[in-house]
Amino acid sequence: MSLYPHVNLLKKSEQRYQGSVSKKMVISLVTLVPVLFLLLFLGIEWLQYNAASDSLAENKTRWTRLQPKLKIYEKEKARLDKNNQILKLINEWKKIVIPMSEVLSELQDSVPADIQLSELSITAQTKTTVFNEKSKEINYTLLLKGIAVGDQGKDSIVSFRKKFLEPKQIGSIFSTVTFTLDSVKEQKEDSKKEPIHDFTISARSEKETK
Repeated sequence: MSLYPHVNLLKKSEQRYQGSVSKKMVISLVTLVPVLFLLLFLGIEWLQYNAASDSLAENKTRWTRLQPKLKIYEKEKARLDKNNQILKLINEWKKIVIPMSEVLSELQDSVPADIQLSELSITAQTKTTVFNEKSKEINYTLLLKGIAVGDQGKDSIVSFRKKFLEPKQIGSIFSTVTFTLDSVKEQKEDSKKEPIHDFTISARSEKETK
């Protein structure tokens, strides 16, 4: 213990902090540092906002310039897709179409010599719309009309009807045959009377439904 008493002659307000950093500085730093961090954060956000705004404006200008071209592209692409779809359907229909040249050749070989054809037609009809991608089917109808003279001619007509589906191509296409012997007429030539027989044969590829 000191032998001499210590007398503090300074007022409390005049006393100095004995540490290396004063209390006022500490209080100032505690107050300013968060403010500085806040200002720094706001500055960074402001810079990022400006950069984003500039990028957005640039992209908007680019989009305004490209939008008409994009509309043209989409329109042309839709047209091209539609054309490709039509070409695809055409190729698929071509695969199932049956050429009729072989049918005509077989008819030429199978019609008896004493039968005279007066009408021959082959028609094709699609069962569904041609744009139906799921179901593709073609129904063919063959129509024959002709005449034959005399009893032998009638026998030739009947024989021709019985053997009508025997040719390979005709038999593979047509499944239903309708035959009519319409009428018998008399032809007068030098007092000879020979009957003339009219007949109709209709063949269809579509089976009849009861």
